[in-house]
Amino acid sequence: GDDDGDDDDDDDECDIETSNDLNSSPSGTTNHGAGKGWCYSALDDLVGCTVSPGDCWAMCDFFFPPDEYNDGVVAIDWNKGGCYCQNECQCMEDVGDDEGY
Repeated sequence: GDDDGDDDDDDDECDIETSNDLNSSPSGTTNHGAGKGWCYSALDDLVGCTVSPGDCWAMCDFFFPPDEYNDGVVAIDWNKGGCYCQNECQCMEDVGDDEGY
């Protein structure tokens, strides 16, 4: 099987207690909720783990300020704490996965 001894358990799993506030998002943004897929972009940067999608936005804005990155981050993908910053959202991936925000 897959068990070749060198188990990498850090495959995008965040070992943090996530918040119950999964629907907050900054003004001017849309939280599509779970199961709508994730935005694909060239940036697609995992910046770390955050307790909520709102905190993910704040982290993305910090790392990718709008003045340096054109419009900056236009979408975030948040899955079980993992925070991904996206600089465009032309298409959605994994639509129907209820764990992604």
